[in-house]
Amino acid sequence: KKLELSETEQETLRRRIREMERAAKAAKEESGQRIEELEEALQEAERLTDEVREQREDVERQKQTLSESLQSQKNETAAQQKIVEELRKNKIDEEQLKGKMTKELEEKHKEVEALNTQIDQMKTSETKADQPEAEHATRPDVEREESVRIGKLEEALQELEQQRQEQDRVIEEKEKEVEGLN
Repeated sequence: KKLELSETEQETLRRRIREMERAAKAAKEESGQRIEELEEALQEAERLTDEVREQREDVERQKQTLSESLQSQKNETAAQQKIVEELRKNKIDEEQLKGKMTKELEEKHKEVEALNTQIDQMKTSETKADQPEAEHATRPDVEREESVRIGKLEEALQELEQQRQEQDRVIEEKEKEVEGLN
């Protein structure tokens, strides 16, 4: 007797079963929608993670490039400083050579003056008869040779001065470049 249900009770049970089915279906749909949302969120998180990784790799590449560029600039600056030092050394060497050549030139001028003085003394103190013809011929030759040598020394001195001025200009340019890099 207890197993038999009235028509109203059966209807009530059916209605409750339908409501439960609807609720289960709605819960299933809501659960499915929530799963889709979570999957989309997971995909977005993976995409963002990839972007962050790519950005990090770009930063590392830029850092490496900057480091290489900086090292290259340091090497170039060191090379230019070495060139400037070599040019300074060359300038000092040239100054020393110029001083030596100037001294030699002064000595040659003194020798020519001494020869001219000797010639003048010989002309005034000796008569034509006392002077052999050969000596008249050789003294002007010696004087000409000395004049030619002095002329060559003066030309070499002028050339050295031009080279020194050119090196001064190059050193100045290199120093400006080095200052520009620093």
